[in-house]
Amino acid sequence: MSLSKSSLSLNPDQEGTLSVTLTNDGNSDWSVSMAKTSSPSSLASWVTFDGPSSGVLPYGDGSGTKTFDLIVVPDDSENAGSSNTITIQAKDGNTMKCSQELTIILGQSFGAQLSLATSSLGPIEPGENKTSSLTVTNTGNGPDNLRITVSTPPSGWGVQLEQTTVSVNSKHGSGKSVNVQYSVSVPVDALATESIELTFSVLPAGGGAAYQSKILTVTVSETHGMTTSSIIPVDDQGFISQTGDYNDILVFPIRVEN
Repeated sequence: MSLSKSSLSLNPDQEGTLSVTLTNDGNSDWSVSMAKTSSPSSLASWVTFDGPSSGVLPYGDGSGTKTFDLIVVPDDSENAGSSNTITIQAKDGNTMKCSQELTIILGQSFGAQLSLATSSLGPIEPGENKTSSLTVTNTGNGPDNLRITVSTPPSGWGVQLEQTTVSVNSKHGSGKSVNVQYSVSVPVDALATESIELTFSVLPAGGGAAYQSKILTVTVSETHGMTTSSIIPVDDQGFISQTGDYNDILVFPIRVEN
C-alpha cells in the first residue's frame, strides 16, 4: 500500500483528499476490502471513502494495482495542534494484508457561549445599583481571547463590566469558562414603571461577529414618599391661622405631593 499523502494539516470541518494505491504481489486476482482504525476509535470517522471501499485487486503479473480515493474531514473533538493517527488497512476477508498510517494535524475551531446568572435584575431602588455576573465559555478546541460587550443604556442609567476581555482554555480542558461581574445603576428620578433591556455579547477579541448574545431586563423598585405644604399663607412666626365665630367650621387645607 502507498498513500498519496502521509499527512494532512486541516482545520475542523475542512476537507482534505488523498488516494490509496494497492499493488498486488500475490499470484492471482483477489477481492480486497478497505478499512480504517484509530485510537480513540472516533477519529476513524474523520475518513470516508469517495466511492466503493472494496473491489478486485488484479494480478497483472505481480504488479497489478487498484486505487481508492479518501476524503478526510476532521471535527474539533481533539485539541488544536494535536497530531492524530488513523491507520488505513487493506484486508482479504477478515485478514489484514497491509496498512499505512495517515497523520492529521488538527487546526483550531472558534466559538463561545454566554450565560447570565439571571435574566432579570431588580427591582433596583432609584439612585442605587445592583451587581450580578455572567459566564463566558469557550466552545473552540484551542485557547482563545474573547471580548465582552454590553449595549449602551438610556441616559441616566449606567452599566459597568468588571472586565471586557478574558482568556480561556480549550473546551477539552479546565479553564474553559470565566465568570465576569457587572453592575447596573438606576437614575435617582427613575419611575417604578420603567424598565430597560441590556444586550450582553461575546465576540472574538480581534473583532468580528458576536458568537452569542443574551438580553438582561432591569426593573426599578417602587418607593413611597411624600411632602406636605399649607395652602394658607404662613405668618412671620411660621404659623397658619384662621378666625371664626362660635360654631363656625375652620378649614386648614394642605397640599400632599407624592
